[in-house]
Amino acid sequence: MIINDATTTVTIQEINKTFKTKNEEIKNEEVNKKTSSRKQEVPQDTYEKSGDTSKQGLYSDIKKLSSTQIQAIKDNEQATQIQMLEQMMNANIKNQNIAYSLVQQTEDLWTKVFGSIDAALPPLATNKEEAQKALEAGGTYSVGAVAERIMTMAEALAGDDSSKIVLLRQAVEKGFKQAGIEIKSRTKSELPKICQDTYDEVMKRFDVWEEKEKNVVIEETKVDKA
Repeated sequence: MIINDATTTVTIQEINKTFKTKNEEIKNEEVNKKTSSRKQEVPQDTYEKSGDTSKQGLYSDIKKLSSTQIQAIKDNEQATQIQMLEQMMNANIKNQNIAYSLVQQTEDLWTKVFGSIDAALPPLATNKEEAQKALEAGGTYSVGAVAERIMTMAEALAGDDSSKIVLLRQAVEKGFKQAGIEIKSRTKSELPKICQDTYDEVMKRFDVWEEKEKNVVIEETKVDKA
């Protein structure tokens, strides 16, 4: 079909094309409006320069605390410190009491075995002449006197249980070794000969004691078999 006009001839195809183009423009306009609306709804990221971000992350929460909450934290820290001091005092007093008890027990045992503290551990000499006499044969710190006190104490601790002899010998060895270490650390020198002689004498007496107890066991076994 053709519509004739004095100046222009328009076909139906051209009219359809015109309508199609118009419809596409209308659709594009609607799409643009929706896109624009969505962009307005979505918040845009903005960059704001700040200081040290690591510190800001650590302390941002604290800055938001109220003054009451901050005070509560301080009070809690103070309470913890006070508790630590209490525990330290408690532990030290307990250890002090244990140390005192050990000293007291030692003194009580020495008094029971030797009759007095001075008999178990004679007072040290106050001058050169007294010290020399104490170290000579028959003196309070002679080889024989010290060995006798050590063995008296060991026998008292063993009682009738001869199986303790080995443990008591080991205790004496450990004590002698420790004394040597302490003296060397203070004086930078080895133990004097009299100390080594005393140790040797004590070990000999342990040997005799141990041999004696073995013989007793042998004799008792013979009696039982008879």
